[in-house]
Amino acid sequence: MPYFIDTHDQARGTYPTGIDVPGLAAFLPGFLEACAAEGVAVQTGYVNLEAGKITCITTGPDAEAVRRAHLAVGYVPDPEITQVSTISPADLFFPTPSA
Repeated sequence: MPYFIDTHDQARGTYPTGIDVPGLAAFLPGFLEACAAEGVAVQTGYVNLEAGKITCITTGPDAEAVRRAHLAVGYVPDPEITQVSTISPADLFFPTPSA
């Protein structure tokens, strides 16, 4: 399943104003339900409450499914949802042979 990254940024109007940790905790169950309905799974997220930024990392069938899951709970992701691949130091030092 492909990985996707999307962001929410207060400066661009895609971050919910005034959200805090309890607000994020209250939001999460509905978001997980919306994701499941779209075949999307949340892998992790990164947040800076003071800066008003959240980055979501999900897996799913395509970027539009990720967008629909966010919109279903009133979170507007930035226009660009980027499909990415994982990479780690182990991938660089011990590459998998080509098939």
